[in-house]
Amino acid sequence: MNLEALSRILVPVALEVAAAAAAAGAEAYARATDELRHLDEHEAAAYLKVKVSTLRGWRGTGDGPQFISRSDGHVRYRYCDLNAWADHHRWWSTSQRTVELKRRAELEAAV
Repeated sequence: MNLEALSRILVPVALEVAAAAAAAGAEAYARATDELRHLDEHEAAAYLKVKVSTLRGWRGTGDGPQFISRSDGHVRYRYCDLNAWADHHRWWSTSQRTVELKRRAELEAAV
């Protein structure tokens, strides 16, 4: 097989591989950018599937996810903080939740 015939086979394959790599890179970039994007309280409430008033109440008591309080008075949430908070509040059963919350309260009281 000569060089010209080989290049007719390899160039399209190389272009296809390059296009797939670029698409994968673009998807990864979009995911990373989305993770860093700040959500307002309405978007955050919708993401957690709770009412905005519930999110505000949690903010007041310190029971909700971490948030960013901007100098203009607006509140923002990061996806990573919402996900971390949700992961911290996952349970296998109600009895596990009760035991874990009691353990956490004892740890906080000991500090």
